[in-house]
Amino acid sequence: MIAPRKNYKSTSSKLLVPRATLLAMSIFTSACGGSGSSSTDPQLAELNALYVSADAMIERLQPVAFTDPSMAPISGTASYAGYFLGQMANTNDNLSDSLTGEMDIRVDFADTEMVSGTVFGILDDNGDAISGQIDLTGGILDRDGDPNVDATLSFEGNGMLTDINSNNINLDLVFEGDFFGADVAGVAGNILGRAESNGTSQAVGGVFIAEVPDSE
Repeated sequence: MIAPRKNYKSTSSKLLVPRATLLAMSIFTSACGGSGSSSTDPQLAELNALYVSADAMIERLQPVAFTDPSMAPISGTASYAGYFLGQMANTNDNLSDSLTGEMDIRVDFADTEMVSGTVFGILDDNGDAISGQIDLTGGILDRDGDPNVDATLSFEGNGMLTDINSNNINLDLVFEGDFFGADVAGVAGNILGRAESNGTSQAVGGVFIAEVPDSE
C-alpha cells in the first residue's frame, strides 16, 4: 500500500501541471481535436467518442470544488465511472504512444484497502483495441491533507496489456488525486508509473477523471 506523494503537482515533466481537472481538459481536448478524420474512420470515431464524453464530464465538474478530506464519509461505499488517458514517454518505438479507456472505481470509505476497480476498453492512439485491463487496488485517503496543495487520495493500477503489434505491456501505475464536491461526487487526478515491454522500461504519465453516475 502506498502513501500519497506530497507535492506531486510539482514533480511533473511534460504531462503533470497543477490541478488535475485542468490538465485533463487540455489533454482530452487536444486529443479530440487530433482525430479530425473520425467521421470516416470507425476506429477513430470510437476514440473520439471517449474524448468527447470525458470532456463533458470535466465540464460538469467545473468550477473545481475539492472535497475537504476531513469531511469525506467514514463509512459506506461509492461507485464512480469515468475515463483514463495514459501517455508513453518513448514515442520512437513500436508500442502505442497513448492508452485511452473507460474506468470503474469503487470506494469503500471504511476499508483500509479502500479502492477497487478496473480500466477497460482500452484503445491506442489510432483507435485500435488493446486487450487486457488495468486492475485498481489499495488506496489511502489523507484526511488531514489540503487538496489545494497535495494529492489527498492515492491508489495503484497494475495490468498486462497486449497491443495491435502483439507487444505485451506490463503497467505499474500510481493514481494520485482528490475527491470533488461536498458529496464526493467526483474524483480526478494524475497518473505516474512505468511500462515494461520487450525487456525495456519507460515512464508513463497521464490523467483520470470519474464521477458518480446520475442513476445512483
